[in-house]
Amino acid sequence: EENQLIDAEKLIDEGLIIAVHHPIFIKMKARLLVERHDYTQAINLLNQSTPNINQDPDYYELKASILQQMHQTNLAIDTYNQLVQVMPENGNWWVGLAINLEENNQNNQAIQAYQQAINSELTKPELKTYAVTRIQQLKE
Repeated sequence: EENQLIDAEKLIDEGLIIAVHHPIFIKMKARLLVERHDYTQAINLLNQSTPNINQDPDYYELKASILQQMHQTNLAIDTYNQLVQVMPENGNWWVGLAINLEENNQNNQAIQAYQQAINSELTKPELKTYAVTRIQQLKE
């Protein structure tokens, strides 16, 4: 499996040489870097390109989740806010926003974001359960 990862990374690196700012190659390389817990390198790579958020929300979702892993809560909040503005029905992004708001001690806003996630039909059931639990704990 390690050899397959090395081969995949070589192909991705070749793609990045040919198309330096192509979001697909950047996302693939960033995901490989995340697998190695090299979050700084992954975010630096993602910051090299800024695709249109409406056309590539996955790019920004990846960026937000990496920022969250790096405890860069303000930047993660900004990125999740952009995502929920583009697609407010995506409850998974509302949960991501809420988690970062909570980490930033913005509990009232976190409760509102968790509530948005609960109200969304597109939120995964386990995330809805998590959101309900967090709201209850934050209100105690």
